[in-house]
Amino acid sequence: MIVIKEREKKMDDKTVQYEKENEDIPLAKQRYEICKGCEHFSSLKFCGKCGCFMPLKVRIDTVSCPIQKW
Repeated sequence: MIVIKEREKKMDDKTVQYEKENEDIPLAKQRYEICKGCEHFSSLKFCGKCGCFMPLKVRIDTVSCPIQKW
């Protein structure tokens, strides 16, 4: 159980880091704001349609939203 808690903490820390870094990337910031308002965006920050971890996916300029929101 301790190992799981440690992994959750590391994931939470990384997520916060990615979200802060996205603030400095205009395209990522814009896309992430759209995702946060989407009905398929989970509390764990994954897309319910494509299954991607959105704080990272929004940074990749060659990918798109599976339901064409960006």
